[in-house]
Amino acid sequence: MLVGPAFGVGRRRPARSSCELAAPRTPLLGASRAAAASALALMSVLGLGCMEGPKSPGEAGAFPLAPGAFWVYRGPVKWTSVGVHRPEQAEMTWRTEVTGAVHRQHVSGFLLRGFPSDLSWYEAGEPPSERLVVRVGPTLFYLLEGERARAVLARLRDEQDLLQDLVRESELFLALPLERGQVLGETAMITRTDLSYCWTVEGQEPFEAAGLSGPEPPPGATEFVLALRSRPDHQVLRFTPGIGITGYRYVHHGTVSGCDLELVEWGRGRG
Repeated sequence: MLVGPAFGVGRRRPARSSCELAAPRTPLLGASRAAAASALALMSVLGLGCMEGPKSPGEAGAFPLAPGAFWVYRGPVKWTSVGVHRPEQAEMTWRTEVTGAVHRQHVSGFLLRGFPSDLSWYEAGEPPSERLVVRVGPTLFYLLEGERARAVLARLRDEQDLLQDLVRESELFLALPLERGQVLGETAMITRTDLSYCWTVEGQEPFEAAGLSGPEPPPGATEFVLALRSRPDHQVLRFTPGIGITGYRYVHHGTVSGCDLELVEWGRGRG
């Protein structure tokens, strides 16, 4: 599949399309090592090497990713075990938590343990995934997983790395502010007239906080509905600025597998 976009949905899923894997890498602009070293030296003198990203409520607060922040989801999960012909279903609770952060000027990386899409292709005993959300400026969010996440995290921690060509179009899953009709994904896919293989903002409505535990939602909070549709499956993500991901649904169109999760509890992190 995340959030074309990089919303990875599990370890047993069918092969992903070119849109769901990775966009072609942007050609490097040819900065020399000497130029990079000079720039880094100047940044060090000016104290810019590890400046934290923006934190004002109107910017980074739209997706509160400070370490310690968490979101707990609950809902029905369906899966088909290997060698079992009848699908199974159970009510499950899943937790996403920010476990760490790295800040490099206008670029920040947030380590997440667990993600709603972990339950898209459920396997008993499978531990929560480790993901990396990269925020560029106050508005662009990229989601990475697996070896790709580990490689980008290592680059973020290397203060000698200028971070050129760090993220890919295919990994973008949020561009704030959201609005109805917005399309996110690879350049090759966002012009498709069937709106497949890219995230589209399909609607918005007032956020209903009934039954939600945690801090009071922002006044007048709006929940946006984003969808990623393809031939083998579709995903629906609900995002509420000031809270984060408030719902996630995955449906596979072949072998029975999916989930329909609602946010039931959340908490802000440190900072």
